[in-house]
Amino acid sequence: MRQLLHLVVGSCLAAGLALPRLPRVPRRRRAVNRNSAALRGGAEPAPAVKPFSAELKPQRASAKDVFATAARHAWPKGDWPQHALVVAAVAFLVGQKLLNVRVPFLLSRVVDALQASEADKASQAAAAYVLGRVLTSACGELRSLCFARVSFGSGRRFARSTFASLHALPSSWHAKRATGDVAVAFSRGDRGFRSLLGLAAFTVGPTFLELALTASALKRRFGTSRYSLIALATFCAYALWTAVLVDVRLARRRRLAALDRMRGAALVDSLSNHEAVKTSGATNEEVARFDSILRETQRVSLGSQALGSLLNTGQVLIFSSGLLASLKLALRSHFKDPSFSVGDVVAVNALLLQLAQPMNYLGYTVSEIRQGLVDVDAVVQASKAASAEAASNVDDLTVEKPPAISFESVSARRDGEIPALDNASFEAPAGRVTVLCGASGSGKSTALRLLSGLDSVTEGLVKMDGARAPARPDATRCTVVAQDGTLFDETVAFNVRVGSSASDSEVAAALARVGLDLSLEARVGERGARLSGGERQRVLAARALVRPPAPVLLLDEATSALDAGTERRVLDALLAPKNGMKPTTLIVAHRLRAVAPAADRVVVFDNGSVVATGTHDELLASSSVYGELWRAKESLKADATSVV
Repeated sequence: MRQLLHLVVGSCLAAGLALPRLPRVPRRRRAVNRNSAALRGGAEPAPAVKPFSAELKPQRASAKDVFATAARHAWPKGDWPQHALVVAAVAFLVGQKLLNVRVPFLLSRVVDALQASEADKASQAAAAYVLGRVLTSACGELRSLCFARVSFGSGRRFARSTFASLHALPSSWHAKRATGDVAVAFSRGDRGFRSLLGLAAFTVGPTFLELALTASALKRRFGTSRYSLIALATFCAYALWTAVLVDVRLARRRRLAALDRMRGAALVDSLSNHEAVKTSGATNEEVARFDSILRETQRVSLGSQALGSLLNTGQVLIFSSGLLASLKLALRSHFKDPSFSVGDVVAVNALLLQLAQPMNYLGYTVSEIRQGLVDVDAVVQASKAASAEAASNVDDLTVEKPPAISFESVSARRDGEIPALDNASFEAPAGRVTVLCGASGSGKSTALRLLSGLDSVTEGLVKMDGARAPARPDATRCTVVAQDGTLFDETVAFNVRVGSSASDSEVAAALARVGLDLSLEARVGERGARLSGGERQRVLAARALVRPPAPVLLLDEATSALDAGTERRVLDALLAPKNGMKPTTLIVAHRLRAVAPAADRVVVFDNGSVVATGTHDELLASSSVYGELWRAKESLKADATSVV
């Protein structure tokens, strides 16, 4: 049956529905105060970051891949109820088209009976005609009912699979794309999938079927191929005109799709930075930038609308010419051959007018299918990239106790592009506290991201107990508390409970341990906007406390927004043994007095390299870099004491 689905949707390709190339959109760096005249003079606007599918374009999915994805979700293995619904929908579709071709001939019987003044026969023919129309409509509604369950079920599976794939992609992939851009592309891909499934399988395919049935019925009824040839010639001319105009129009549709993604990305990006916009006095520039995208969208939309009007006008002229030729032939046959009744003339007219309905939708259908191919292509690429990522990161390492961690000549690039670590080597003892320090941008946070699996090593090895650490995140292996971790636009309890099944009492206890007095049902706002920086950090710390203990604890400036007293309290809670286990802990900190003096080991970074390792006292005596860092912090009169 899956092969049948491939054949049905594959009929689109015969109509010239090859997958078009995606638009090429140049990059532009994001800044609050930017020149908003990027679109003046018709210049093409550029997104803040890479468009959704820019990096994946060399591996662009083919039309076959897209249709195979649609068929796989419409015909999932082992889902027999879904299979039955697909078969039933196809059966009702075929029944509807067979009845559709038969109904005009029932109407011709009514006309012939009226012409012969046979009242009883006319009444019976009228009843048969009405019944035929009712059955045709019933088959159509039953087909729609069956296919609705297929469509919604397939759409849910596709959206769920795509959503999971987006989460499976590496952080570097997401860092290169605006969230609004990805969200719009996901929405368009979801909508495009349903369009492909419905229009390709139950619009284009049925149109070809109805054309074949109509041509066959005309040949069989009137004993000549002339009517069939006129119908076929009309359809071919109609399809050719449609394909040419849709292809011209598609370039504008692609441009509109890119502008739609850019508009969504600009909206989310600007509103997410609304405070920076206000405090920088850049509101007018942001409005002008957004309006420039809207103005370009308006210009392209008007051009697309003009092409659409030209397409519809040409379609009407082509079909009307075919209808006129068929009616002239039918009228000539009626006057020459008495057996060619008035009812036959009516039947020819009704059959062709009936065929006009799906043909009228052909332009829209072809356009929507090709647009659907563009939209679905992006998310199919993302799914394939996620599958490749999962295949390349097979996790065969199980860590049950605090491991010794070692970096061996490790080099890495932030987001896969910016050099962050250069031949860095150090060791973190099992079950001990290791502090990573250095100037901003020296590579400390990158080292933690490599351990957590958020970034990938370009050279060298990261090991746990002598085994290579897997390059993918695993919450059972590492607990991560980041300085700038974001929160969901949900309640405090939801944000603390992320990734765990903690009860309300456990959540409340964790919040109390970090000194945070908030209602569990209080909403935190988008990205925690309703909370202060210190409150956000304590919510993240409480999240780590309610999770099952992990062998590795990574603290990346986890208390940078807290005062000294609260910092001691939070660090005490995070570093306390859980279930008798003290994890291997790596801490990135700028306030060295809080952690460094009593740390088991201190690792000093400078320009992406490790320049010194040892205890606090050893480094004060031997390392000029560490000494400078310590004296710089001492000059700030920090009064925090060690909590380790």
